[in-house]
Amino acid sequence: MNDTNQLFTDLREVFAQDSALAALVSSRVYRGMQPQGAALPCVLMHHIGGEEINTSARTEAEGDERQTSIQFDCLATTASESSEICSALRAALESARHREPAAGQTAIMGCTFEPAFTESGGSVRPSSQSAETVSRTVLTVSIHHVRNDVFAL
Repeated sequence: MNDTNQLFTDLREVFAQDSALAALVSSRVYRGMQPQGAALPCVLMHHIGGEEINTSARTEAEGDERQTSIQFDCLATTASESSEICSALRAALESARHREPAAGQTAIMGCTFEPAFTESGGSVRPSSQSAETVSRTVLTVSIHHVRNDVFAL
Protein backbone atom coordinates (compact mmCIF):
# COMPACT_ATOMS: atom_id res chain seq x y z
CA MET A 1 0.00 0.00 0.00
CA ASN A 2 1.47 3.40 -0.90
CA ASP A 3 1.87 6.12 1.74
CA THR A 4 -1.18 8.12 0.62
CA ASN A 5 -3.50 5.10 0.69
CA GLN A 6 -2.08 4.12 4.09
CA LEU A 7 -2.64 7.66 5.36
CA PHE A 8 -6.31 7.58 4.31
CA THR A 9 -6.79 4.14 5.89
CA ASP A 10 -5.17 5.31 9.12
CA LEU A 11 -7.17 8.55 9.18
CA ARG A 12 -10.41 6.56 8.95
CA GLU A 13 -9.23 4.54 11.97
CA VAL A 14 -8.31 7.71 13.90
CA PHE A 15 -11.74 9.17 13.17
CA ALA A 16 -13.57 5.96 14.14
CA GLN A 17 -11.73 5.93 17.49
CA ASP A 18 -12.61 9.55 18.26
CA SER A 19 -15.83 9.45 20.28
CA ALA A 20 -16.94 13.02 19.49
CA LEU A 21 -16.56 12.61 15.72
CA ALA A 22 -17.94 9.05 15.70
CA ALA A 23 -21.04 10.28 17.56
CA LEU A 24 -21.66 12.72 14.70
CA VAL A 25 -20.84 10.67 11.58
CA SER A 26 -20.50 7.09 12.83
CA SER A 27 -18.34 5.30 10.22
CA ARG A 28 -19.49 7.50 7.31
CA VAL A 29 -16.03 8.75 6.30
CA TYR A 30 -15.34 8.21 2.60
CA ARG A 31 -12.46 8.85 0.24
CA GLY A 32 -13.59 10.76 -2.84
CA MET A 33 -17.28 10.59 -3.64
CA GLN A 34 -20.14 9.89 -1.28
CA PRO A 35 -21.54 6.44 -2.09
CA GLN A 36 -24.97 6.50 -3.71
CA GLY A 37 -27.66 6.22 -1.06
CA ALA A 38 -25.25 6.94 1.82
CA ALA A 39 -26.83 8.81 4.70
CA LEU A 40 -25.90 12.22 6.03
CA PRO A 41 -24.02 13.45 7.93
CA CYS A 42 -20.68 12.25 6.54
CA VAL A 43 -17.12 13.29 5.76
CA LEU A 44 -15.48 13.10 2.33
CA MET A 45 -11.65 13.08 2.05
CA HIS A 46 -9.89 14.36 -1.09
CA HIS A 47 -6.12 14.15 -1.71
CA ILE A 48 -5.11 17.49 -3.20
CA GLY A 49 -1.30 17.34 -3.10
CA GLY A 50 1.83 16.34 -1.28
CA GLU A 51 5.57 16.04 -1.29
CA GLU A 52 8.43 14.23 0.41
CA ILE A 53 10.32 16.30 2.94
CA ASN A 54 13.46 15.91 5.03
CA THR A 55 14.44 12.63 3.36
CA SER A 56 18.18 13.01 3.95
CA ALA A 57 17.83 12.79 7.75
CA ARG A 58 16.09 9.40 7.72
CA THR A 59 17.22 5.92 6.85
CA GLU A 60 15.54 3.88 4.12
CA ALA A 61 14.01 1.58 6.77
CA GLU A 62 12.42 4.53 8.55
CA GLY A 63 10.64 5.77 5.44
CA ASP A 64 10.28 9.28 4.15
CA GLU A 65 8.50 12.12 5.84
CA ARG A 66 5.68 13.52 3.74
CA GLN A 67 3.52 16.58 3.70
CA THR A 68 0.09 15.65 2.29
CA SER A 69 -2.72 18.13 1.68
CA ILE A 70 -6.23 16.82 2.17
CA GLN A 71 -9.56 18.55 1.73
CA PHE A 72 -12.24 17.33 4.12
CA ASP A 73 -15.85 18.02 3.14
CA CYS A 74 -18.13 17.78 6.18
CA LEU A 75 -21.65 17.22 4.84
CA ALA A 76 -24.86 17.58 6.84
CA THR A 77 -28.41 18.87 6.48
CA THR A 78 -27.69 22.12 8.37
CA ALA A 79 -24.78 24.56 8.43
CA SER A 80 -24.46 24.30 12.21
CA GLU A 81 -24.18 20.50 12.02
CA SER A 82 -21.56 20.58 9.23
CA SER A 83 -19.55 23.14 11.25
CA GLU A 84 -19.79 20.96 14.37
CA ILE A 85 -18.49 17.96 12.39
CA CYS A 86 -15.62 20.08 11.07
CA SER A 87 -14.67 21.16 14.60
CA ALA A 88 -14.73 17.54 15.82
CA LEU A 89 -12.65 16.43 12.82
CA ARG A 90 -10.06 19.11 13.53
CA ALA A 91 -9.87 18.06 17.19
CA ALA A 92 -9.44 14.40 16.15
CA LEU A 93 -6.55 15.35 13.85
CA GLU A 94 -4.90 17.43 16.56
CA SER A 95 -5.15 14.57 19.07
CA ALA A 96 -3.78 12.09 16.49
CA ARG A 97 -0.36 13.71 16.92
CA HIS A 98 -0.24 12.26 20.42
CA ARG A 99 -1.14 8.66 19.62
CA GLU A 100 1.46 5.92 19.31
CA PRO A 101 0.81 4.20 15.97
CA ALA A 102 1.42 0.50 15.47
CA ALA A 103 4.18 -0.65 13.12
CA GLY A 104 3.13 -0.04 9.53
CA GLN A 105 0.68 2.71 10.46
CA THR A 106 1.05 6.43 9.87
CA ALA A 107 2.69 8.61 12.52
CA ILE A 108 1.15 12.08 12.31
CA MET A 109 3.82 14.61 13.20
CA GLY A 110 1.69 17.73 12.86
CA CYS A 111 -1.10 19.48 10.97
CA THR A 112 -1.46 22.90 9.40
CA PHE A 113 -5.08 23.99 9.04
CA GLU A 114 -6.46 26.44 6.50
CA PRO A 115 -9.50 28.45 7.65
CA ALA A 116 -12.70 26.43 7.22
CA PHE A 117 -15.65 27.75 5.24
CA THR A 118 -19.29 26.68 4.99
CA GLU A 119 -21.56 26.57 1.96
CA SER A 120 -25.17 26.19 2.91
CA GLY A 121 -28.37 25.42 1.08
CA GLY A 122 -26.89 25.61 -2.40
CA SER A 123 -26.34 21.91 -2.99
CA VAL A 124 -29.12 19.49 -3.64
CA ARG A 125 -28.45 15.77 -3.44
CA PRO A 126 -31.07 13.36 -4.82
CA SER A 127 -32.15 10.68 -2.39
CA SER A 128 -34.51 7.78 -2.80
CA GLN A 129 -37.49 9.80 -1.52
CA SER A 130 -36.83 13.46 -2.39
CA ALA A 131 -34.22 16.12 -2.97
CA GLU A 132 -32.18 16.91 0.14
CA THR A 133 -30.48 20.21 0.90
CA VAL A 134 -26.87 19.75 1.93
CA SER A 135 -24.60 22.07 3.89
CA ARG A 136 -20.88 21.61 3.43
CA THR A 137 -18.07 22.82 5.65
CA VAL A 138 -14.67 22.51 3.98
CA LEU A 139 -11.44 22.09 5.93
CA THR A 140 -8.12 21.89 4.10
CA VAL A 141 -5.28 20.37 6.11
CA SER A 142 -1.61 19.83 5.38
CA ILE A 143 -0.56 16.73 7.34
CA HIS A 144 3.11 16.11 8.15
CA HIS A 145 3.46 12.33 8.50
CA VAL A 146 5.72 9.32 8.21
CA ARG A 147 4.95 5.63 8.02
CA ASN A 148 5.83 4.07 11.38
CA ASP A 149 8.00 1.13 10.29
CA VAL A 150 10.70 1.68 12.91
CA PHE A 151 10.09 5.31 13.88
CA ALA A 152 9.45 5.92 17.58
CA LEU A 153 7.60 9.03 18.71
